[in-house]
Amino acid sequence: MIVIPNIDSKIWHFEYRAVDVLKEYYDTGKIVIDTNSEGPDNSALGLYDFLDYIVDVYNIDPANIEISTCNQLENHQKYTIRHTPPLYVDECNTFVNSHEFLNKQFDANFKLFGLFIGRLNSYRLELLNFIHRDHQTQSVYTCHYDRQIEFHQPHNGISNLIENSKDWNLINKCIDTLSECPFQIEAVDSYPILTPAHMNISKVYHTFFVEIVCETYFSGNTFYPTEKTWRPILLNTPFIVQGPQNYLDNLRKLGFQTFDKWWDEGYSEDPADHQIFEIQQVITRISKWSDKKVQKVYRDMKPILDNNFECMQNLSSADFKRVFEYE
Repeated sequence: MIVIPNIDSKIWHFEYRAVDVLKEYYDTGKIVIDTNSEGPDNSALGLYDFLDYIVDVYNIDPANIEISTCNQLENHQKYTIRHTPPLYVDECNTFVNSHEFLNKQFDANFKLFGLFIGRLNSYRLELLNFIHRDHQTQSVYTCHYDRQIEFHQPHNGISNLIENSKDWNLINKCIDTLSECPFQIEAVDSYPILTPAHMNISKVYHTFFVEIVCETYFSGNTFYPTEKTWRPILLNTPFIVQGPQNYLDNLRKLGFQTFDKWWDEGYSEDPADHQIFEIQQVITRISKWSDKKVQKVYRDMKPILDNNFECMQNLSSADFKRVFEYE
């Protein structure tokens, strides 16, 4: 089996993985690929283009190619797809059930937004810049990017932002924000964010109203919820998700409820390049709510938050297989 480490739309050290794939075929007569127990869209990743090329050049039977993925929506006409339910469900439930957490504390220091970023990409950088520049006093936020650390250097989001945006004013502001990183909360921060450290930030959830979740993948046709989504659900916190198109619709298929009664969730129907602007508009509207309204909305959300907590507690691998119709 060849493990393909990846981030959204990028295979790490692709030239080495290509050699590994060919070597496995010549050694075993098959190509078995694991997308590192994560859930990219393999088309957006460029994996299918690569496989199509070597199938043609080396006259490989596509029936001898198998791909294991946590993308619940992945499918292909020629290659065998093996689906695996997403990670972290059991770990997150275990953590929450073994800890006590404070209820929301609507005091003078209470904030509207939470934004917690480990590794940057262009859209996370845009949201970070938006929160840092326009809503700093209303937000609790972190970003681990540190230009002095070699691991962080490829993950700054600037190159893709320059490539995809014509707004040099925005680009310059994002560069300025990047230069101020890292943003940390000393009591809870750690990096890299590995199990169970991905739940450390739970200590501050009582201090803000809604989390802006930046999911791992946002390109193409994918549904791969991670601890980033499970965390607010288990900590009774409403959420806005920057992720792949129709992410909220797929989440609702599992029995979760979302928050379109209080803000426009049409952003989730948009591709990533437009979604980011719609999310910023939602944030701007919520930022104008009075303290009294925030407290009332949160009380009114209680049935949805309770439903989501219960749904998460009961969620199993069988639910993913049933809903997304794979074995």
